Amino acid sequence: MSKEYLNFAKKTTQYLKENNNLQKYLFIRLLSPIREDLDFNYIKKFKIDSNIFSFLINNFFILAFNYLVILKVIFLNLKAFWVNNKKYKSIVSSRLNQKCKVGFITHCDIFGQIQSKHDSYFGVKRNSNEYQFIILNKTSIKGKNLEKRINELNLFNCYFIDIFGTIEIFVECLYQSFKSHLSLLLKSLYYPKHKFIFAAAIDALSFSSITNLIIYKSVKKILNKSKITKLIMTWEGHPWERYITKFCSSKNINIYGYIHAGPFKTQYSAHRYLGNEYKPNFLLSPTLISQKLLKLYFSQKSIVIGSYKSRMINKYKKLLNSKNLNSSKKSKCLLLIPSGTVKDVKNLLQIACAIQSEELTIRIRLHPGIQRNKNLIDHIYKNINNTNNKKKIIFSRISLNKDIQLTTHFLYTGSTASLECLAGGLTPIHLNRENELDSLEGYNIPRKFEAYSANDVKKILNYKISPKFTKKVISYHEKSFDYYFIKNHI
Repeated sequence: MSKEYLNFAKKTTQYLKENNNLQKYLFIRLLSPIREDLDFNYIKKFKIDSNIFSFLINNFFILAFNYLVILKVIFLNLKAFWVNNKKYKSIVSSRLNQKCKVGFITHCDIFGQIQSKHDSYFGVKRNSNEYQFIILNKTSIKGKNLEKRINELNLFNCYFIDIFGTIEIFVECLYQSFKSHLSLLLKSLYYPKHKFIFAAAIDALSFSSITNLIIYKSVKKILNKSKITKLIMTWEGHPWERYITKFCSSKNINIYGYIHAGPFKTQYSAHRYLGNEYKPNFLLSPTLISQKLLKLYFSQKSIVIGSYKSRMINKYKKLLNSKNLNSSKKSKCLLLIPSGTVKDVKNLLQIACAIQSEELTIRIRLHPGIQRNKNLIDHIYKNINNTNNKKKIIFSRISLNKDIQLTTHFLYTGSTASLECLAGGLTPIHLNRENELDSLEGYNIPRKFEAYSANDVKKILNYKISPKFTKKVISYHEKSFDYYFIKNHI
């Protein structure tokens, strides 16, 4: 973790703790950087370290952009309101069992995740009368189309939250954002040397910040009318997670924070102390390795609850025992599995274009969270078409399992898909860049599989990983997420 990023994260933590600032300003994205690779460039765009003239001009441009986004979202909400005969709902529910006392907050980046019989983030069965799903719907499928899809898939006991909200909830959150915006602007006049306060005032009106409030208020609305006493959610340090935790603390609802990815050294905001009411009652780790890393990096205790990837990883166990894993592959094929950031995609794609040849097939697959990013997809195709062997670089649209069957090596940084790839017998190539991400941290992969350049990647393509590492990842993920432990806990 860079000193610059860490110092900024610590400064924002200190400011939030002062003078009852937490509840008022925690929703602002700039004050809660999630991870260095996700948020450092976002922080830099405010030019906090530049001269005052450049800083002010830059931030007024950002403010103008924020206003345009707000107007666009208001227009889209009004359109949805009228198209659906004034009955558009930001929370769509499906055949609820109101007696459920356990709830999961999960995510839907693409609708294919919902079509699966098991949840992508916890690995538990989608339809159950024992627990409810609160699903953050980040897809473009909404309103009547969403209700139609829910009925077609026969989904029940679930809520879908539209992260754009309805016009009512968006305006409510926008009002709170404006109050914080004006309050911070006034404070910045008293503390002109602390330019991050002025930047936070500008960011209070960003859609990312307002979304934190929309999610929190939508979940709060659901919890107020449900009988949920135990709530499990992924824990990454998002402001909405903290707000929900504080609300649940006041309602005697136990919060379980599931560390589904990592933990990574740069996840400072996820594990900073903001008060007992802002932290989960219990942290859950998918594996013993995850538990040890959490203790090592952040001195946090957790319960090993089981892996959400268990079902996907354990299917490779039979192949491993029969010694057929990866044995039929003769030609080299490299699978690129970037994490869910545009920067990581571009970094891995740059390596791919540099090493492309007639003898090597390269497959690229995107994280679900960025699969609908048109500009990024255009960038990928443009770079592929500019290579000498464009037919040997394939933009994959098939399942990860099928990609694993077709490849011999994989290039990664922080993608959790690396676990399935290693379990499938592929040889890992870790691209070591400045963000310190390694989703296979703790598995003690030999240093010779670490790449710092395109030439390093070329060299590692001649290596093969020992089967003992495949056995290791399979054994650590053998246990699936244990819902019944939560049900019977306390």
